[in-house]
Amino acid sequence: MVLKLKFSLVLFIIFIILIKPQILFSQFEYEKSLDETFNKAKNTNKLVFIKYYSENCSHCKQLQTVLETDSVKTFYQQNFICYRIEFEHASKDDLDFLKKNKLYFENVPYLLFFDSNRQFLHYGNPKQESSAVIKTGKTALDPFERTSNLKNRYQSGERELTMLKRYSKWAQIQKDTSVSNKLGNDIFDLFPKSELNSKQSFIILANYVTSINNGFFKFWIENWAELDKIEFDKTVDKKKVFHELIMNEINYNKKKWSINDYSKIRKYIEISGLSSNPYSFFWEEESSKLVQFGKEKEALELAFKLMSLDSLKPHNLVYQISYFSHLFTEKENLEKLRKNLIQIQKRIEIPELKAELYIYHYRIAKKLGEKKIVEEIIKEGENYYSKNNIDNSSWKEAIKQQ
Repeated sequence: MVLKLKFSLVLFIIFIILIKPQILFSQFEYEKSLDETFNKAKNTNKLVFIKYYSENCSHCKQLQTVLETDSVKTFYQQNFICYRIEFEHASKDDLDFLKKNKLYFENVPYLLFFDSNRQFLHYGNPKQESSAVIKTGKTALDPFERTSNLKNRYQSGERELTMLKRYSKWAQIQKDTSVSNKLGNDIFDLFPKSELNSKQSFIILANYVTSINNGFFKFWIENWAELDKIEFDKTVDKKKVFHELIMNEINYNKKKWSINDYSKIRKYIEISGLSSNPYSFFWEEESSKLVQFGKEKEALELAFKLMSLDSLKPHNLVYQISYFSHLFTEKENLEKLRKNLIQIQKRIEIPELKAELYIYHYRIAKKLGEKKIVEEIIKEGENYYSKNNIDNSSWKEAIKQQ
């Protein structure tokens, strides 16, 4: 009897291993294409789950291990038709699909969920734990809690903090700055002002604020020293948070600034240590706007501050002289600019740059109506270009245009 039982057990084990290996070693199953995935979703009346990942990402590998645990695998494959998009090797169809849904992820992994009509429903970036991954899937199945319903909840008047944070993250992924800025302001309005000088306050700034006009940013930039009193994880780069917000403002909004905004942003650059040369980011726009509003003298002062910086390279100095000799029209300012040009010409040792400065000498003299000086500059310039064997095509063209 015992031998018979043992023999039966051996046969069962052989059957499991050789005939049904997937019972022991089954993997998480993915469809082969988007079309197959969504067609199958329609036929089975299921939602679609897409794993957005990278083959070279350690967190992605951990996530796949979690997905292949029995409880997670069973839950996902019972409730979803599954597909995957590899971040670095996505097909054109995959990329077009993500773009159409305004999904602009900057890292991986993410769990994405859609209905059978390819409409976005939910996303998540949970901890690589079975309970967290299952919870993300359950949220996707809940019409009220899923990401796609956040806008409706907001428009209906809901202002609960957790919901606002979720909506803010979603707006950032979709690159919807107007919405993310508004949500950042809503979060600030809800936050207890007595707790602004706290670790939680800075964490909100780092994760849910997308504008320097937000109250969290204004508080911390004006209370910079207080940041050193708060202990953060070593992975937290406090300065980077400010630098990214300031650069975002410069890159996308500087054309909208008032004259006073330039000095304000320059102050932020100095406080945060973004650069040792706070003038370098927007001096052209600032000086142009000053002239536009009849403040050419202030534009000249800006020019002198800029050109007095020791960190400036000769090519940059010459370019600035070129720019301001075009910009200025008032006699006093042109004469002062010329004096500065003469000093710069003495400092520069590169023959080609020295030669280029004759063009701007000529331009200033021409603007001032100094015919005799114009003639002298033409002679000096011709002589310098010839003596140093420098290509004079730009010089000839400048004289011709004037």
